[in-house]
Amino acid sequence: MRGRSIGLACCVASLWLGQARAQTDADDAVGWGEQPTSDASDTESTTSRVQAGMSGFLRSDWAMWTRPKQQPNRFAKSRQSLDLELRVRGDHVRLVLGVHAMYDFAYLLDREQYGAATLDAYEVLVRARDSYIAFSGNHVELGAGFQRVAFGAGELFSVVDVVNPRDEREPGLSDLEDRRLPVLMSRLTTFWKQHRVELIGVHEAFFQLRPPPLGFYSPVRAPIVDSPLAVFITPERVKAGIDYDDDPGRWAWASQQAFGRWTFSGEKVEAGLYAGSAIGYPGVIDIDAVDFVSLAADDALRIPLLHKRYTTVGASVAKPFGDWLVHGELAADIDLPVQLADLTDLGSIDFTFERRNLVRWLAGLRYTGIKSGAITLEYTQGSTGDVIQDDYATPPLLPINPFFLGARWQQAFVRDRLVVEAVGVMVGPRQNPGGFLRGQLTYEVVDNFRITAGYVFYIPGDVPSLLNGFAQNDRLFLRFRYDFASD
Repeated sequence: MRGRSIGLACCVASLWLGQARAQTDADDAVGWGEQPTSDASDTESTTSRVQAGMSGFLRSDWAMWTRPKQQPNRFAKSRQSLDLELRVRGDHVRLVLGVHAMYDFAYLLDREQYGAATLDAYEVLVRARDSYIAFSGNHVELGAGFQRVAFGAGELFSVVDVVNPRDEREPGLSDLEDRRLPVLMSRLTTFWKQHRVELIGVHEAFFQLRPPPLGFYSPVRAPIVDSPLAVFITPERVKAGIDYDDDPGRWAWASQQAFGRWTFSGEKVEAGLYAGSAIGYPGVIDIDAVDFVSLAADDALRIPLLHKRYTTVGASVAKPFGDWLVHGELAADIDLPVQLADLTDLGSIDFTFERRNLVRWLAGLRYTGIKSGAITLEYTQGSTGDVIQDDYATPPLLPINPFFLGARWQQAFVRDRLVVEAVGVMVGPRQNPGGFLRGQLTYEVVDNFRITAGYVFYIPGDVPSLLNGFAQNDRLFLRFRYDFASD
């Protein structure tokens, strides 16, 4: 959820590294990115033509904690994964079937030191990637299945891109293509010259790929551990599992969402308008539903997480000026739940929420005048119109409307086989902000085989924030990837 809730905190945090516009226009369009064919008469032959192809990649991710004071050992990751995608195309129909499977061998070492919730979130995963069928006609395309949609013009952050949930398990580390998660949706798209209008119905609420409440990358770990609630966090309970319980459920009628967008793609400017009825991701905590007193010391704990509906509207624009690209976004979230929490005294612990209207904006600049390189700067901020935070009888769990300032430099060398990337993000509040720095090198050893090595350094700050408690999360990482395809 966005805004002054834990929901906004986590959701904006999920945009730290990724290009909020994670997919190109070609990826974002239904099928393979082509606009619908006008009609059958445009082809010289009426014979049905079918094309099919298989593609995918193997990836091996390794990482080591460099300051492992809280972690069981230095071995942070040994994740092996396989992604496959089958594409079949006829004259007016496209079929895409994709799957992602992974296993992390790191959790076989000192396995007894990990809680059940951590193992559920990080050890094994098999789920659908983009898998849908799309029918095209005269300037119209209809698609249904597991899909991803990118709203907005932002590259590092976004305030309008709220359709798909994200993989939140490792903020600042995950590959971009893995962070926006496909969910079951229906899409009706119409094209006319440079205009595009789209209606989207989302039929699945998928919230599972996130750190558990006491996970190493959880934004609420530090506030909970430093509060009187820590007396309920026994080793036996952590082992049994401390996790969230989502409401509504994944396939519930209350999980249905609706979105619409209009975009214009011209030679001198690109613009978009967006609107939707969304359920907040990742939600607000309803601690009143938990009876701590009656819990035995070794009972698993499920923290109710409410995903309340709100309305969002927004706009985006991008305009080039020579080697410069100026872009911006503006969004208004109406009746957005705000997470509040009083953790000062065990006898008066209170988790609640209020609904507020939030206005958020993004301003960005991208420079491509460097040969084989680019520099991106973005800033985003939000406001509910409150002069001070004392409007709340119960204080917010996390800082209200933190600012985000991000920069990224990418440079290619050796005929584009070697790519150097540096990313820096600063997150408010303005006093004692936190942030992180990440640097990495990617080298294409042979065609389709790349090796990436890098390091990420976190600055947690001195006050409760999205990075509070990340003091021992620094990592050295190594990644191998092999892409393959067949016609």
